[in-house]
Amino acid sequence: MSIAPAGMRVLGYCTARDVGDGRAALRGDGAAADANGLGDEVRKTAGRRRDTAVMAVTQQLARISVKYLADCRKSAGESPDGNPHWDPQPADVLDLDWAPILLERVCELAGLDDVHLDALRQAIDGDSAIDLGFLNTHPHAIGPFGPAPTALSAAQTARVSELLVQMNMPAMLAALPADDTQAASLIGYGADKIVGDPRKYLLKHFNALREFYLGASQRHLLIVLWWD
Repeated sequence: MSIAPAGMRVLGYCTARDVGDGRAALRGDGAAADANGLGDEVRKTAGRRRDTAVMAVTQQLARISVKYLADCRKSAGESPDGNPHWDPQPADVLDLDWAPILLERVCELAGLDDVHLDALRQAIDGDSAIDLGFLNTHPHAIGPFGPAPTALSAAQTARVSELLVQMNMPAMLAALPADDTQAASLIGYGADKIVGDPRKYLLKHFNALREFYLGASQRHLLIVLWWD
């Protein structure tokens, strides 16, 4: 999560989807705060007032075993304050920044077929079939600044991984306008805030997503997704 600089008063938080939907101007005390940040590779600015700022939440993924999830569920049930002791290994956690909605948009613009587009959406949205309420309970909610956590079973993860490997992201990105500004404008959803070539930013995050799922599939792990 992108944190406001010291001395700034936080008014709210937003995701890239909020920016695209026009909800990024979060108001407090009658003042608007603009969300201009997309992570380490994106310019971050404060809001319209010197004493205000916005926290930009980014998408997180963790690949874990069924046993680990069961242990966390058990810990939450036995803890007086519902602490699941959620702490996946750093090597098994991926920060996708604000790339998810931008990747989805590129695939839509390229006319990607429904099967592969749905796989990408599942890769970044997860599924609500697995009950993760114990990971979304105060004061130990893992994603207190975003929607409820979701997950994909090991079988779902394997299928999504198979389809991600089949996707030709370089070709889809190459179909964008050659000019960086025009490409970002076409993508929308805050892509114009990316510093440099949006294609490099998106390819980097797509490759990370694909490799993350491939590793999970090879190890028969499930995926948990949240925003923080």
